[in-house]
Amino acid sequence: ADLPRPVRGPGEEKAAQPKAVFDIQPQRTTLEPGTFQVFILSGTCASACDVQEKWTLRSTLGRQTITAYEPLFCASFVDPVIAMDPPLLAFDYVFEQKHDDIGKDEPEEAALTLKRFDLIQKRTVTIKNVSSVLLETSLRTQTPFAVERADKAAEQALAPRDDEGQITLPGSFEIREVSIAPGEEAEFVVFFDPIAMSLDRVSRSLQARVAVSFQASGTLPSSVQHPLKHAVNLEAETHFPNLGLSAAAVDFGVVLNSTTQREDIVLENTSVMPVSYRWVFEEQGSEMLSSLTSGAYAPVNTLFDILPLSGVLAPGAKEDTSILFHADADVHSLATAVCEIEGGPSSQLAIKGSSSSVHFAVEPNELNFGRQFYDRATSQ
Repeated sequence: ADLPRPVRGPGEEKAAQPKAVFDIQPQRTTLEPGTFQVFILSGTCASACDVQEKWTLRSTLGRQTITAYEPLFCASFVDPVIAMDPPLLAFDYVFEQKHDDIGKDEPEEAALTLKRFDLIQKRTVTIKNVSSVLLETSLRTQTPFAVERADKAAEQALAPRDDEGQITLPGSFEIREVSIAPGEEAEFVVFFDPIAMSLDRVSRSLQARVAVSFQASGTLPSSVQHPLKHAVNLEAETHFPNLGLSAAAVDFGVVLNSTTQREDIVLENTSVMPVSYRWVFEEQGSEMLSSLTSGAYAPVNTLFDILPLSGVLAPGAKEDTSILFHADADVHSLATAVCEIEGGPSSQLAIKGSSSSVHFAVEPNELNFGRQFYDRATSQ
């Protein structure tokens, strides 16, 4: 017996024949007396539509071929339709001083601590199947988020440690093959790790999503996905003590010996909380270039001053900060001023300055114009 073939309508050209929606396996078989063959019928379609295909089964016995069967295959292909409640999940983390030791100087792959585990936020989303077919659903997201079925999330909250005793982030980045029947709902929990989002303690805003896709069911491989995708939108914000500097470097150039020069920068509190700060110097090197003091060392804090040296800025406040250069005799200095922020990231300011005396000579020291006409100009 040969595989049934779709039958073209009258007058249809072969080139205009659309690709068959249905497929039957095996393609060809031989039936011995008293035996039978099970054929697997499957159908795939790139868009939602109603399909009818008339096929024919031809049977060959010796040299004679006859039409043994002419079935009409019908199917309604529908898009997977889901309802998500809510469609947007929002997360917000505001730093507190009691969290100062959590995640500080940790590598991204560092093991979780119970304190950090307690900072993980979670939101619940419900996905309802409002289509007329069973949906094999997968959910996928990425750090700093994770997703899990609600029942498993409850178990992880009670037992956050794995078999080796390590504390693990609840949920995972992908959940596969969650079956949702027509009209039924599935509840999921989305987790947010604020420390993973801002290991450097820089305040950030992030928009992400949990992608919802649909796998084939029945005889098709599970790797076959429906082209239509859905998503649960995610928004997250982290707030740490942060300051902005109006300049990253201050260069005084070359100034006169034994003078003091000033340059101003602006500090701005870009966070939603008061920020406490202080300035310290990290010396990169300073040497006296005068032949009289060659090799002598001048501490940076005797050459540069910062005023004010410390303070507290309210949210959104700005403050003028003065950088002073006290130019000793023939000095060249490079320094880094570090603005240390309590609970937040440090900011660096590169400072450079040199000093020198004024040296000049005039030659020649006498000009002789000789005799000249009184009504004419001359020059040398």
